[in-house]
Amino acid sequence: MTKSEDPFRPILLRRPVFEQMAAYTYGALPQEACGILIGQGNLQDAPISVSEFLPVPNTAEDPLHHFRLEPAEWTRLLLSKRGIIGLFHSHPSSSPEPSREDLADLQAFGGLFSIYLIGTPAGTGTEELKLNAYRVESRMDKDERGLKNTILLIPLTFEILDAD
Repeated sequence: MTKSEDPFRPILLRRPVFEQMAAYTYGALPQEACGILIGQGNLQDAPISVSEFLPVPNTAEDPLHHFRLEPAEWTRLLLSKRGIIGLFHSHPSSSPEPSREDLADLQAFGGLFSIYLIGTPAGTGTEELKLNAYRVESRMDKDERGLKNTILLIPLTFEILDAD
């Protein structure tokens, strides 16, 4: 499929949000950083615009290789914030591509997110971030035990907006 045939528009990410994610990622090193994305839009009719990044402490048992949103903060945000559209986390020493654990862990969020961003420090000595964006798709599959929900991550493009 060529870019012009892609029915999904790129994610629009405001530069201050991108810079905040990058700074938070570098500040969390060598551990994984994580947080929630606030915005609006949908991928079919209107582009998703990410307007805010809310860092959430990582409470994973092995935060060097995994992330877990701090439960009390995650619950507070879920109950108090409108416009939660996505999840961000970092891979401090590997490419910004979803691991098997990332895909399995997304099941626990029950389809709450439209987008998933993964960042990796660029390694340039500055707070640059290699970032990959994904559309979260949920589908029902049937196996020998019956129906099960499967989460897929479909790569998306994104644009960093310098102005509102």
